Amino acid sequence: MSEKQEIKPFWHRSTFLIITGASQGIGKNLAIDFSRLLDSKSTLLLIARSLPNLEHTKEKILEINSALDVKIQSADLSKPDSEFYSNILTSAHAERHYELYFLVHNAANILVDIPACKIDDINILNEYMSLNLYSVIMLTSAFLNLFKKEERCILNITSLAGIQPMKGLAMYCIGKASREMYFKVLAEENPSLNILNYAPGPIETDMFLEITKKCWNEEIKSQMKNCLKNKSMVQMKDTIEKLINILGRRCFQNAAHIDYFDDV
Repeated sequence: MSEKQEIKPFWHRSTFLIITGASQGIGKNLAIDFSRLLDSKSTLLLIARSLPNLEHTKEKILEINSALDVKIQSADLSKPDSEFYSNILTSAHAERHYELYFLVHNAANILVDIPACKIDDINILNEYMSLNLYSVIMLTSAFLNLFKKEERCILNITSLAGIQPMKGLAMYCIGKASREMYFKVLAEENPSLNILNYAPGPIETDMFLEITKKCWNEEIKSQMKNCLKNKSMVQMKDTIEKLINILGRRCFQNAAHIDYFDDV
C-alpha cells in the first residue's frame, strides 16, 4: 500500500476472491473459512480440475453465507493459457465493483520420485513447472492487467521447502522457491500490491501422504511417517486461523515468507 492510501482491513469488505485448487485440502478449507469473513456483496471464483468437488465446496460456502456469489470453474492449470484466464476472470467479475481484489494461489502438486541429479527429462520439467510456476505467473498477470484501480492482495501458499533445501524433494523445492522469487520481484516492481507467501506447516493432505508413500529418499519418507505416527502434524483449522489473523492484522512486509511456526 502507498502512504497516501487508507489502510483498511482485508476482511468484511466487498471482495472479488479467486482461489485455485479449491476442490480439496487447503484450498477448499481456505474458501470455506474465508467466506465467513466476506461482505455479502462479495464474489468467489473457485478454480480446480474437479467440477464435482468444486460443487461441494460451493455448497459448503453457501450454507455459511447464502448471500455470496459463488462461481466455479473447472480448469487444468498444468496447461497455462493467459487468454483463458482473462476470460474466466472477466466473466466472473461481470463489471461489478469491489473494494478488494484477492487472488489466492494454492494449486500445486509434488514430484518425489526423481533425485536432483537425475532431473533430465524436459517433458517432466515442463509439465511440473507449468502447474507450479507458469500458470501462477500467467494467472497473476491476467489478474493484475484486469484489475488496476482498487486494492489488490495476492496470497501464495508456499512451504519451508521454498527457502530451505530438502533431500528427496528437489522438484518441489525448485517450484516453491521459483514462485516465491517471482512474487518478491513483483512486489519490488509494484509496491502498492499486498503479497504474502504463507507456509502452513506440515498438514495431513494428499500431497503429504504422497511423500510418505513415494519419496525415493528413505530418510525423508521415514520422517514424514513419524510425523503422522506421533500426531505432530499441524491441524488445518489452526494454520488457517493463524493465516486469517495475519491477514486481518496486516502484520507482514510485502512479499514476506511467513511460516505457521513463526512468532508473528
